[in-house]
Amino acid sequence: VAVAKVKTSIYLLKPGIKHPEECVGPKKDVSRYETGDGGIVFYRQSVERTPQWLTSFFPGLAELDELKTTSASAIYVLPVDTEDGIRRFALSFGYGRTLLDDSCYVERFGLKTLLNIIEDGSIRKITRTTIAGNALKTAEQLPKRSPIGDFGIDIERDLLNGVTAALPEDSPLSGNASGSDALSVGVPSDLKLLPDLLKTIYGCYTSDGYKAKFPWVDNIAAVKSRATVEKLNELAVNKITEHSPDVWMAVPDIVEWEHIAGFKIPGLQELCQDIVIDDFLASLANPLEEFDQLKSKKIAAISSDNGEAIASWPASRCLYGEMESEGMKYCINGGRWYQVEKNFAERIETAYQNCEVLGLSFPECKEGMREGDYNAALAASDKERYALMDAKNIPYGGGQSRIELCDVLSEDGRFIHIKKYSGSAVLSHLFNQGYVSTMLVKSDAAFRDKASKLLSEANPSFASALGPESVKEVVFGIITKDNVDRPRLPFFSKVTLDAVRSNLLAMGAKVSVKAIHLSKG
Repeated sequence: VAVAKVKTSIYLLKPGIKHPEECVGPKKDVSRYETGDGGIVFYRQSVERTPQWLTSFFPGLAELDELKTTSASAIYVLPVDTEDGIRRFALSFGYGRTLLDDSCYVERFGLKTLLNIIEDGSIRKITRTTIAGNALKTAEQLPKRSPIGDFGIDIERDLLNGVTAALPEDSPLSGNASGSDALSVGVPSDLKLLPDLLKTIYGCYTSDGYKAKFPWVDNIAAVKSRATVEKLNELAVNKITEHSPDVWMAVPDIVEWEHIAGFKIPGLQELCQDIVIDDFLASLANPLEEFDQLKSKKIAAISSDNGEAIASWPASRCLYGEMESEGMKYCINGGRWYQVEKNFAERIETAYQNCEVLGLSFPECKEGMREGDYNAALAASDKERYALMDAKNIPYGGGQSRIELCDVLSEDGRFIHIKKYSGSAVLSHLFNQGYVSTMLVKSDAAFRDKASKLLSEANPSFASALGPESVKEVVFGIITKDNVDRPRLPFFSKVTLDAVRSNLLAMGAKVSVKAIHLSKG
């Protein structure tokens, strides 16, 4: 006789959780029920409520019992004898997830388990976060079972958050399942069958078989453990107070520098020309001791047009850095922590060190100069050699799409793109701009014609119109206060540059980076 199945979300509790009560924390409204098999059900009493839409639109029906709603919440915690000893699982029913403490369960347990079970061609849906940019979150679903390659995931720049897939016929589970932190799947409604099933699921979790099919999954993982985040936050505070180069601050979003007079940090009288740690430390009434001091202080970008704040961020959002803890490499990117797989981190760093540094001399950027001012100064430093193309946008593809060829173009085919040092979202945008511009010059005659007309207006001495082979080298210039030749970049900007550089080299264009020193006056 077939046993009925119930859909539930299965969490694996961390080994440090020795008592079931630890996973729900000190919630006063949670009751418990012992099932007699070593398991405990934690539940919150359901309360009838009148839906808000009912009182707003149909107040005359608000007292009807048949239109009341309830939300049942329960967590079933069960110890299971596994190959690694006793491990506890938490099965969530209804809104039971809200009872579970975030720090008590193993992150990505469900994702790893499901990837070990499924075949690549059985995926129905994925959720992902593009880390090497502005942390764009995307959910993608295809109408039929598909391999991971049919989705728009970039295996070097995307964090795989979750997968929904059809389970194979020989699997201990059946139907469709979803894996993220939890494994969401149908389980038998007979409690006696659960221990053996959970033991089998644990065996799937501990396997490394997924690495043969999805070897890139562990490259990047968001740190969700509250205890780990707190430890890393404390380490970041120590690095900041030690003035370590491992942690720094930057503008976290893409901004129009031409319209920014400076940045207002509460506690300082004068506007700052950039967001840097020394200014932040000087603004504090008391020495930096806790990460909450970064969260509580807002930094505002001030408009040069009217003196109003046009954007603001907690200081923690402006924090970037790379550090190691207990042998693992972590990055803080826009205030969020990520764990980076060691071999992946080493490969990205090696690739960046192999990127050529432009040997040409560029003028310094004087403090207070806007990007547009600097681009004009660079072009003016050799009028026969350079053409100023900054802000000369070219309409492309209909609608409002406008593409900038580059900031400065040299007569010998160097397409120079320049940006003030900022967070990874901004720099990743810069690198992608260089890629799109080069791709259009290489492939689109109409784009080349429009760009050639602008070029002849910018510098009539340039000999000929642009052709597919005009892009000899793409140069990314980073304006930075660091007195270095190779710019220091956030880790995820290096990831983006690695992908962009590979594509540009495949198109026959050299790629180089250049640190442009920001002088103090």
